Parts: sequence; structure tokens; C-alpha cells
Amino acid sequence: MERAGSAKASQALRAAVLFLLPVCFLVVMFDLIYRPIRAEHMQEAAMRAAAYNTNDGMKEFVTEFFAAYGAEELIPIIACESEFKHYDKEGKVLRNQQGSSAIGVAQIMASVHPDPTVIAKYNRRNHTDLKVEDFEIATPSGNLWYALVLYKTRGVRDWECAKQV
Repeated sequence: MERAGSAKASQALRAAVLFLLPVCFLVVMFDLIYRPIRAEHMQEAAMRAAAYNTNDGMKEFVTEFFAAYGAEELIPIIACESEFKHYDKEGKVLRNQQGSSAIGVAQIMASVHPDPTVIAKYNRRNHTDLKVEDFEIATPSGNLWYALVLYKTRGVRDWECAKQV
């Protein structure tokens, strides 16, 4: 009799584990995909990005950054847009060679962005209170954070390379 009770307890435990594993997986995936940007995240990344005053290590930083926020789709786009470079050969912020206002590693159009409408839409969807002033797109951190906001709000349509990769 004791053995039957032990077997039932073992089956119940196994069933609970089999139920909870997919639930936990879904919770983690949901958090990664829909993780909103908070000011403290931006400050932490800005401190990490401050170490990048050259292009050394930029590829790894960009890859880790977008992977952490469920935006892996942007990684090949950034590779195409800037080859993971935020600075040109003279150490100045990378600018688009065709004459547009696109700058930095994510090639954000400085003449248009940061766009208050895009930020307001992001804020409504994610219950955040980000402002235009929070995004200094001339810095690696500000450039990447704003690229993430653009991506989470508008998808990849703002990048020319999205059509090529």
C-alpha cells in the first residue's frame, strides 16, 4: 500500500513539473520580448557603453544588448548598416556616406529622431515615461536604446538594410 502511495506522489510530482516547465518558459519569453525599457536600464547601459569610445568590442556590446531585449532581428541589420561601428576613422560619430542624417552604430536619422510620437507610442504600450531628452543618439548607448524603442514600436521598417538581410 505504501508503494502505491509513493507511486501516486511521484506521478503527481512529475505531472506538476511537466506543467510548470512550459509555463515558466512562457513567462521568461514574454518578459524578454515585452520587457519595457526603464530609466535605470538606460543608465546602466550608458555606464557600460561609456567604455566604448572606440569601435573595439562594439559588435559584442550590440549583440548582447539586442539579445537581452529580444531584438535579435536587429543584429544583422546593424551589421549591414554600420558594420557594428559607432565611430569613423577620425573617432567622430559615424555618419551616413550617402548624405542622409543617419548617425551612429544603428544609423538613426538625426533629422527625424528621437521622435516624440514614437516615444509616446512606446510609453503608452509599455507604461513607461521616457522623454526625447533620454536619448542622446550621438552616444553608443543612446543610439542603441533609441533603436530598440524604434524596433519595439515600428519594427524594422526604419532601416534600409532590413530589405537586404
